[in-house]
Amino acid sequence: MIATALQPARAADFRQRRYALLASAIMAATVVLPHVVIGGVTLGADDLIALAVLPLLPLAMLAGRDTTLAPSTVFAGALWLVILVHGCLMGLAATAQYFGQAAFPTEMWQYVKRATFFYAAFLVVSSHSSIEPAYKALASMLLVACLIGLVQIGSGTVPDFLSTLYARTDAQLEHLVDRELATRRTYGVAGHPVAWGGFSVFCAAVASPFVLVGSTRLRQRGWHLTAVMLFVAATVNVLFSASRAAIAAFVAVFLLKGLLEMSARRGGLRAFGRWLVWIALMAGTALYFALDRLALLAFRLLTLADQRGGGRVDQVSSALALLDSPSAVLTGVGNAVQRSQSVSHGVEVEPVYLLVNYGIIGALCRYALLLTIAAMALRLVRDRRPWHSALGMSALLALCGYGVFSSGYFFFQELYVGVVPWLLFGMVAGMHQRVWLDQRAGIC
Repeated sequence: MIATALQPARAADFRQRRYALLASAIMAATVVLPHVVIGGVTLGADDLIALAVLPLLPLAMLAGRDTTLAPSTVFAGALWLVILVHGCLMGLAATAQYFGQAAFPTEMWQYVKRATFFYAAFLVVSSHSSIEPAYKALASMLLVACLIGLVQIGSGTVPDFLSTLYARTDAQLEHLVDRELATRRTYGVAGHPVAWGGFSVFCAAVASPFVLVGSTRLRQRGWHLTAVMLFVAATVNVLFSASRAAIAAFVAVFLLKGLLEMSARRGGLRAFGRWLVWIALMAGTALYFALDRLALLAFRLLTLADQRGGGRVDQVSSALALLDSPSAVLTGVGNAVQRSQSVSHGVEVEPVYLLVNYGIIGALCRYALLLTIAAMALRLVRDRRPWHSALGMSALLALCGYGVFSSGYFFFQELYVGVVPWLLFGMVAGMHQRVWLDQRAGIC
């Protein structure tokens, strides 16, 4: 009788897990599909998915309107709203003021896409008690992306074909295909080596809770192998991107991982010892197998000062000169104005880029959103359930990595691989919401 009664519940749970797995896989798979240029506009699968999902989000939220929302959930929603409304209105006002004709700020579509993916993941996870299916689907797609990057390291018909699919420009393709292995810089599915380096750090952050001083309860045979493969592939891709910002971000992620294991997860001396073993192992492996990559990175670091930060110092000075009034400092001058009157491709020091584009208001809202997600993630890290803790850990590591990385390239404004990280952040917000509801109901 009891087994018969449990069958409908088990069937419903199976359907929910399959739905979470499928939804996460479809959204994450957008990163491995090449972008196409139509009429001078670059379009990707993430644009199509966002267009399809966006009209459904209000309906899904209305269906759950009776659900009480956690304070952090409400605050994150308010920040998203301010970011979108402020960015659109100030973009229109700035173009009208500087150019004499208002034009819609097209870069705000990137934020709409991020919000769409964020809330799609939020709804998928908050409606299901287990994060495992969605997380595994995301990690599996990231592994596919990293394997594409590994194939590009070689030479021949297949690597050249894949490189052609993902190149943003002919110059990028020529610099990859025609270079010797010692100086080659791969760009994976990002089409740009620096962007690929940052995304590879994100991939390593997703895998590291299950590899570096991970809980034995998370070591399911097939899944643990997938996580190890993802971490190794991501690390190799970071080296072959030869991005200084990515290497700095990777080191920051590695250090934070050890600190969280010892403090938030209370691993103590045992976790510290295992962490030191990992450091020694990775350092020895890098010296033995990737000495030429380390030499290339050392050369690029030594030339950084001679190049005035790779030209970034001049970019920063040029962009900050546009903030010539209190109102400009407060609200920004808009993306179109910044690109037309300062740096056409955008200031690669992203905090400055955001300040000039959106002013103190816009920049503070964007970083407040990241801090809110970090607070949610930290609460999950301290959860006793292994998958909840691993989810929070990976998000904190990803936020740390991109925080460091954005000092040398784009995170908020990345066109090709910038949306998928918001799937992870949406999962964090959704699971935090569910945990908050469970605690409020006295379930855990």
